Amino acid sequence: MTTVCSLTACEQQFITRILTDLGLCEGKVKEIVDKLCVSSNVYEAEKSKTTLDIIASDLYDCLKPTANDIARITADELSKTFVYVLIITAIFIVLIATLLVILSDPIYYIWVIMISIVFALLYIGLVFFLAYIAKNNISNSITNSQNAASNCVATAVTELTNYETDNQNALDNALCAYSDTPVVCDPI
Repeated sequence: MTTVCSLTACEQQFITRILTDLGLCEGKVKEIVDKLCVSSNVYEAEKSKTTLDIIASDLYDCLKPTANDIARITADELSKTFVYVLIITAIFIVLIATLLVILSDPIYYIWVIMISIVFALLYIGLVFFLAYIAKNNISNSITNSQNAASNCVATAVTELTNYETDNQNALDNALCAYSDTPVVCDPI
């Protein structure tokens, strides 16, 4: 019984040599090598087609955009907030300068101070409001990215579990294929 064997020539030579050194007859050695070939063929046919490299690559490809999204959205939110703060600052400076020019009479100094304080409080409130919105947007982005990363990891764990199960089943079937094949020593 000669089959195409998935064992390399070196592996077959090693097995033949060790079985011969154990004192088995040539026919028995050939049958055992043939059975090991059947087992090896079953294992090769049934082992997982996925590799650890593929699983790791899929995980990396899944996580890479998530990390990029966090950085991009954080930068976008910070830059928008900075621009809004600059615009609001310019508007309030113009308003206060206009107020000072219009109410430059010493009689109105108290009004100018009170209106300037109101404008300052309004300015501080708007800046805090813009910062709060940016913080919430960044926080939501990070939460969404964390959820996406969790999904990526869960998918990788599932793939690894399937990989391990497939290989274990292939090994079990290979061992069964060895023990299911009868061995009879040919008379010399």
